[in-house]
Amino acid sequence: MYFVLAMYIRQTKTSASASGAPYYSYRLVNSERMGSKVRQRTLLNLGGAFSVPREMWPKLCARIEEILSGQLSLRPEDEEIEQAAQRYAAQLLASRGNARQGEKETSGDFHEVDVNSLELIRPRSVGIEHIGLTSLKWLELPDVLKAVGFNGVESAVAIGSIIARMAEPGSETATWQWLRERSGLGELIDFDYESFSSM
Repeated sequence: MYFVLAMYIRQTKTSASASGAPYYSYRLVNSERMGSKVRQRTLLNLGGAFSVPREMWPKLCARIEEILSGQLSLRPEDEEIEQAAQRYAAQLLASRGNARQGEKETSGDFHEVDVNSLELIRPRSVGIEHIGLTSLKWLELPDVLKAVGFNGVESAVAIGSIIARMAEPGSETATWQWLRERSGLGELIDFDYESFSSM
């Protein structure tokens, strides 16, 4: 049996390639007590583009825990913290769902759910994204991008731009807004478009 003690953000310093300049990555971590031992478990990799000020980390962690426990905020104190908390909580819920799908199902394990109590949070489209992504893979575009030197972030931005223009043609700003707010493409390719401010 284990008890969750706290959720917090850990900053890890590594050195960049040849320049030797420091590079920081961030993780959402949980402390858990198992018997007499305490261990830390990484819940979510926040990447190097994580930009929430350090003094706001406790408030962000507290809000993520509230969202995961089903508590709604009628009037968020800080809109930026609320958006970040909603985004990371959604990623945690998605990863939990994937973990549960990987577990072997046991017969006779049923639970009743009151469908009227369910609430849809941050709905995303995935239909056109899935078709577009399949088409680009059929054309071998991801391999082409890799061959010409695109890194993971650059490839994700290029693929996102193409699929967004397929789904809802518009300006560069409208394209980026669609990717960040209404599209599920990030979940399909494991890329967090919401952590980037622009293309």
